[in-house]
Amino acid sequence: MKVTEKLAELFQPEWYLQQNPDVAKAGMDPWQHFSRFGFAEGRLPCKLQAAALEQMLWFEPEQAAEKPLQQLVQGEDSKEQAYACWALARWHASYGRWQDALPLLQCWVDNAWHQALPGHHGCWLLLSRALQQQAQQAKAMQCLQQALQVCGELPDLLLAQASLVTGDEKRTLINRIFQQAGLVGLQDSSEPMTLDSLLAEPAIAKPPTSWRHKWLPSPLVSVIVPCFNAQHTIGTALGSLLAQSWPRLEIIVVDDASSDESVAVIKRWAQQDARIRLVQQSENQGAYAARNAGLALAKGSFLTTHDSDDWSHPQKIEYQLQALLTQPKAQASISHWVRTSAELVFERWRPEPGWIYRNTSSLMFRRKVFKQLGFWDRVSVNADTEYLERLLAAFGPRAIVDVLPGIPLSFGRSDSGSLTQQSRTHLRTQFVGVRQRYLAAARAWHASARCAKDLKLPQFPTSFAFAVPALMCRGTKAQREARQLALLRQSALFDASWYGGNYADVTAAGMDPALHYLRYGGQENRDPGPDFSSSGYRLLQPIAADANPLLHYLESMEESLESTEKSAELAADYGTVQQTGQCEVKPDKPWLMLVAHAAGPELYGAERSLLDVLDALQQLGCNVLLTLPGSRCPDYFQQLAARVQQLAVMPYGWWHDGHPESPQTIARFAALLKQYRVQLCYCNTLVLSAPLYAARQLLVPTVVHVRELPEADPALCQQLGADAGRIRQHLLALADGFIANSKRTAAYLDTPERTRVVPNVVDTARFAAIAPRAQQTPLRLGMLSSNLPKKGLQDFIRLSQLLAEQAQDIECWLFGPDNDHVAQYRADQAAGRLPPSLIFAGYSPNPEAALAELDIVVNLSHFEESFGRTVLEAMAARRCVIAYQWGALPELIEHNQSGILVPLGQVDAVAAQVARLIKQPELRLFMQQKAQQQVLNRYHKSCLVNEMKSFLGQALQLSNMESF
Repeated sequence: MKVTEKLAELFQPEWYLQQNPDVAKAGMDPWQHFSRFGFAEGRLPCKLQAAALEQMLWFEPEQAAEKPLQQLVQGEDSKEQAYACWALARWHASYGRWQDALPLLQCWVDNAWHQALPGHHGCWLLLSRALQQQAQQAKAMQCLQQALQVCGELPDLLLAQASLVTGDEKRTLINRIFQQAGLVGLQDSSEPMTLDSLLAEPAIAKPPTSWRHKWLPSPLVSVIVPCFNAQHTIGTALGSLLAQSWPRLEIIVVDDASSDESVAVIKRWAQQDARIRLVQQSENQGAYAARNAGLALAKGSFLTTHDSDDWSHPQKIEYQLQALLTQPKAQASISHWVRTSAELVFERWRPEPGWIYRNTSSLMFRRKVFKQLGFWDRVSVNADTEYLERLLAAFGPRAIVDVLPGIPLSFGRSDSGSLTQQSRTHLRTQFVGVRQRYLAAARAWHASARCAKDLKLPQFPTSFAFAVPALMCRGTKAQREARQLALLRQSALFDASWYGGNYADVTAAGMDPALHYLRYGGQENRDPGPDFSSSGYRLLQPIAADANPLLHYLESMEESLESTEKSAELAADYGTVQQTGQCEVKPDKPWLMLVAHAAGPELYGAERSLLDVLDALQQLGCNVLLTLPGSRCPDYFQQLAARVQQLAVMPYGWWHDGHPESPQTIARFAALLKQYRVQLCYCNTLVLSAPLYAARQLLVPTVVHVRELPEADPALCQQLGADAGRIRQHLLALADGFIANSKRTAAYLDTPERTRVVPNVVDTARFAAIAPRAQQTPLRLGMLSSNLPKKGLQDFIRLSQLLAEQAQDIECWLFGPDNDHVAQYRADQAAGRLPPSLIFAGYSPNPEAALAELDIVVNLSHFEESFGRTVLEAMAARRCVIAYQWGALPELIEHNQSGILVPLGQVDAVAAQVARLIKQPELRLFMQQKAQQQVLNRYHKSCLVNEMKSFLGQALQLSNMESF
């Protein structure tokens, strides 16, 4: 049965028209089109499952298609088997797995449909290559002879035969291809036939018959040759250029800071022919930057490039130029080439219907194109394809002329170390990977242009015109930052409005959210949106401290797309990052979700109180799922992990009356509540609402541990966008119950039926272990705070001045983070305006270390403390305490018994009480002992456990309190 008869048997007319709308539009009979044109063009005659699966091999993770294709190979449908053999064989061959490809190809030869499917000579080429790789040269030659009988004397098949022979036989077969096109052939030579020994017969260029200006010299062609460490191959490239039949050439060789002898080799060639001009780059910038340097200097009316390791036929430039001279409307011409080893073994990395294909590096274009489109994109690979497509976008689909298609006017050297063969930038990535994403972004840019001028690229752009994958990115720091910004902005994981709404300082500074996250936020572990946790990502991926988490993730995803396993690992959900805690899960005990509001690098009362709450919950026998909005303090994170069964790090911000809560955040909390079958949602602060909304949706009881006093904290009200009354109204509407850390806090809530006062506690043993200072001369007075004005910073500075003026024998130590306020006071001290007895001790992450340095502790806060944890810790450590008499502090201190209370703002009275304590050491000792005893009686951890057991038991409505 003839091939055409077998094809007719296969042919599906309706399917063919559906798959080929150009045929349907032309109104041509589908069979007539297929038999006359379609078959030769590689179009399929019918619907094949194997053809669809083949696309998945290249455009999707191959695991999804490899097994089904193998099943078709082993199946009974011979048509599907024939195509599946080809699809799988070419896939294995692209990875060099010839031992897997060969059996498939032998199966294809035995298939009754092998001449019709896939319908081109690519299978013969692949079979001969596989046999050659398996050292079966004789069988490979037999295969090609059979292919020549079936397909005719095609150039690809002649090249395949040439790969199997040496010397004159190889030369004869290659010359047969050139002779078919009327080109001069290769000369006889006594040297072995290699890519670097090729020498063609001389050729004289035909006169440019269509050159419009007969009285002018023939047009000058500028050939740009980028070169980097090509000492062994640049001679081959230059020799083939100097042998060109078109004599008016300007050969600009741009050395891209080679470290070998390339420059010396180029200079020797330049001495032989003045048409060669050497340009040296001071630093390596990449092949396209080198091309651009040459392009900026080129004087020719026509411009093209040539790689430093390739060989070109001597009539290549002439034929490409003649195509443009004879077709004035064409803007560029392009020739074809074939890849080869140095030994002239021809191949193509992905087996195709043919080995000879378009050589994008050969693009020759008019100076007009350069004036309108400018330079090549400064990336590592694929910029020549982008330039070609940019040219088509600007000048139309007929702007480029193909010269002698199917005839290899260049031999391109195959190099396993080149960027086209390296795994991360391999040509395979044109289907799935960096090349595909690069060209997709470029095409979107091309499509958005209103005119050719919009597509012009300068030689030294300050930014990329479109998002360039990180692996391909070359250029200045400003360009790289612009690319990174584009990458962030196009990612669904970066939410500019969410970022600005959650970080008021960014909005107040008027800074672009993406730029802030790129430069600062990522390093500070701020979250870019509700679906990506910066610190959560750091927990799972080891990245540098100064690395940007989301950018690292996005760039890593780019790099790993050809690795399905790595992609799956990186594609995990980094919106909720879970880690197992160190406490064992108690199967028969309830789960509580405890929601923390901060885990910053600097720890204060709320963070330390959270540790006490977790200790109490573990003593009660609860299973605790702790959620954190971030993890910026590794030591604190480890302390938390030691006290819970499970942790979840996820992005969530504080409630703000003017901003709706993020639906994604509510959904993430709801998912956790469901996953662990949580029976109580416990918020450790009043500033959160998303977990309360999620719990309400699922009818999970909620408790809010209120540690703030909005009535006395205008800054907090401003941060939440509501006054104290509105905040209270919001709380009462969302929460079922409240824990107040003091009577003062409970008074603000004013809902006694739903509120239990549970004071903060301290680890009394831990603080009792702090010994009195051995050397008490001079005495040391100190304040531990966040060093903000509202904490009484100015009063403390004034107190240090008063004590110095009174010549009291005492030092004043300020513990807390350095900030602008502290910096100003440091400057005042350096200028002699503050006494040397004022000591700026810096932030201490460990309160015991700070208290060990002090004899007297003051609390001079200018806003009402909802509790006063540092006061309690000082009392537990047997330190004398002086505080302003307001807020919750009178609940902690019995005046003249366990401490001293002074009217708000009366710094003189504080100084007087300090002087009193200096003079009366016995009073200091009495107050120290009284304070410690009071803490033991009222603020021991057992007190917290008892109170929590009672209140949470009611919240959970448990009948058996002992089991709780």
